[in-house]
Amino acid sequence: MLHILWLALKFIGVLFAVALAVILLVAALILFCPLSYRVKIQKDASWQAWGRASWLFGLVSVTIQKEASGFQKAVRICGVRAAIWKKLFTRKRRPPKRKAEPAEDAPAPDASTAREEEESPMRVGADRQEAQSPQSVQNKEAEEKKPSPQAPTIKPRGNPIKKLWNAIVEKCRSLRDAFFRFVDAVRNLWGKINMWKSFMGDVHTGAAFQLTWQQLLRLLRHAGPQKWKGSVTLGFENPAATGQALAALGAAYPIHRGRVQVNPVWDRAVLEGQIFVKGRVFGVILLHVGGKLYFDKNVKYVVNWFRQQEG
Repeated sequence: MLHILWLALKFIGVLFAVALAVILLVAALILFCPLSYRVKIQKDASWQAWGRASWLFGLVSVTIQKEASGFQKAVRICGVRAAIWKKLFTRKRRPPKRKAEPAEDAPAPDASTAREEEESPMRVGADRQEAQSPQSVQNKEAEEKKPSPQAPTIKPRGNPIKKLWNAIVEKCRSLRDAFFRFVDAVRNLWGKINMWKSFMGDVHTGAAFQLTWQQLLRLLRHAGPQKWKGSVTLGFENPAATGQALAALGAAYPIHRGRVQVNPVWDRAVLEGQIFVKGRVFGVILLHVGGKLYFDKNVKYVVNWFRQQEG
């Protein structure tokens, strides 16, 4: 008996260990396996764009391509399209079996006509009882006692001065109500301005916005392009405008660091080229940023304030 109990506990422990190992493996893949992306934009006669996001070293990928014909999307799992996987795992529905049609019998007599024939003498008796009932007699007497319609009476015209005075009074009342509504709107607006002013000047609000901005910049630096390059052929009808564009690109050199080659054209307006961008995002960074914002007391204060305003 103890041996059987020990085997059962051992089997349950193995199942628990396997389930825990699978959960840890999935969590590790989500947190430490990066989501890679690549984007390519090209401009010649028309705009063309291509983008691809992959996970698990390309086992799961989504490709989006924009051409002159329109957008095209492809989802692949282990290099096979998702539509093929769907066809493999969906069962084909069998058509329902047709039931044998019953043999045609002789036409049955119409039941409605037979019922009408049976109920006709009962209806006649019921009509007679209704005609002789005291309620019908009272209704007839009430109809006989109704007064005959009389000719409409012509109402005398009112005093025009009184009508004018009433119109002036109603207009004054409407103007007074409009003025009071305007005063109430101004008071509400002033109250909201003071409320937002006190909210923005609060220490908790400033700390929450500062932390959110820092985490957002950190996330952008992490998820931003790790590698990018391109070449652009640029020109305007006015050579001075082309020179200004080149000066702006020169001022932005700390950003692109010479990864984008610019070929100026001085005698015509043209914009052609291509840009390639590559980057990745780790789930552990997203989890860290989200947890830091979620557990911060200043961010909770701001969220609760907005909920109170909505309620």
